[in-house]
Amino acid sequence: MTNKVSDDEIWTGLRNRFAVGERVVERRGPWQARNPGRSGAVEGSARPRNAGVGSIVGVGAAIVLVAVLLGSWSARPETAPKSSAVPSGPLSASTARPEASTAVTAYPAPSSSPQPQTAAGRTRHTATLLEDGRVLLAGGQSGAVPYADGIGDLKILASAVLYDPGTGKLAASGSMTTWRFGESATLLPDGKVLVAGGLNGTGFLGSAELYDAETGKFGRTGQMTVARYNHTATLLPSGQVLLVGGDMHEQRASAELYDPTTGRFTPTGTMTVTTRVDTATLLANGSVLFTGIYFVSTDDTYRPSAEIYDPRTGKFGLAGSMFVARSGGTATLLLSGKVLVAGGYDQSGFPSTGSADPVGSAELYDPANDSFTLLEMTVPRADFTATRLSDGRVLLAGGDSGSQQDPSITSTAELYDPATGAFTSTGQMTIERASQTATLLANDRVLMVGGEDLSGGILSSLSSTEIYDPTTGTFTAAASLTDAP
Repeated sequence: MTNKVSDDEIWTGLRNRFAVGERVVERRGPWQARNPGRSGAVEGSARPRNAGVGSIVGVGAAIVLVAVLLGSWSARPETAPKSSAVPSGPLSASTARPEASTAVTAYPAPSSSPQPQTAAGRTRHTATLLEDGRVLLAGGQSGAVPYADGIGDLKILASAVLYDPGTGKLAASGSMTTWRFGESATLLPDGKVLVAGGLNGTGFLGSAELYDAETGKFGRTGQMTVARYNHTATLLPSGQVLLVGGDMHEQRASAELYDPTTGRFTPTGTMTVTTRVDTATLLANGSVLFTGIYFVSTDDTYRPSAEIYDPRTGKFGLAGSMFVARSGGTATLLLSGKVLVAGGYDQSGFPSTGSADPVGSAELYDPANDSFTLLEMTVPRADFTATRLSDGRVLLAGGDSGSQQDPSITSTAELYDPATGAFTSTGQMTIERASQTATLLANDRVLMVGGEDLSGGILSSLSSTEIYDPTTGTFTAAASLTDAP
């Protein structure tokens, strides 16, 4: 990419489109995480994000950005919703309504209620393991777009689906109060799930809602202090949830805390580096490690960095420096207390010298000496999943293993063994997929859901799921999202 588009230029174009009521949703997929920082207005383990799980985020090539600004992109809710009046004033879980335009919502959200509908495919969704062992799959996007120019029509989803490992079946659950992708989902100590932020096609969302597994319904809770999406959300030992960063043009360095006892969000410390953050990992001492953070040096290129949040002081501080400025990678807490930071797109030196290709390296962070050690994976990959198994090994699966010029979504998988410090190949998935979710089930198997595939130049959301069995090292096809009633 040779053309450099500033944040302000992109934001102005999107602001003009929002002002006339058009719904914009970003072109996303393996290309997105390659060039982060070029836009704070256009999105990207993945992911909707939970603590310790990487997710894709970023911008794209100049041609895609120009397509968005020229209005060639369209987005729509998953159904034709019923018309509904928008109440004024704050909303509570007991009076859930369509999201109103507020000071923390960048632009007006839909003034209508989503109707239940199961998406044929699902990507950029969240996956949360509930206390009863079921998995809640919520929000995201569904559809297909050409990879070359990113011009297409995507659904933004409000629907939710439950996977029951006892029966191996999927079933529709209640819908969220508004359409969301790029949101976070966090299991709270009381068994409810906090779903916060995201983007719904008309603007960034400052709203949040709670999912009650006993009733299968969503209801609104307090408003965030800053509208954000593609942020991280981490459950702290105190029971509060720390939400950090996100792509929202301004205030990317901001952070806030959600208190489940009051249902309120309050500001906390500010990150020292403001470009972006990909992953958040709760460490054994209660602090939180953030990676996928870049700062722009004096020569206007990205450099790697990491940060630590201390909940005792409510402040952020720089951690040891990483070897690679990564986006679209993962961070996984090991049983030893160390953190495995793996894969992603190499942003080091970007845009002047960086390739932004998937990398085959990983780094091991040791909190004891605040340092990173460089490791080598078997396959370069980005926009993949990393799941710690009960025996301490880490399963890394799927993602983009190609190059910036020739992306290639892979079905390969590998295991990291902390005992040997080595990566080894394991069985392949039943289908190539990237940006999927991966959830460790109570039986130590791993559920892979949705994501996206690139075939014939078309990037499509996937409806398939599969199960990884660590005892045999194999993947087996499981229920389809289309089977949910």
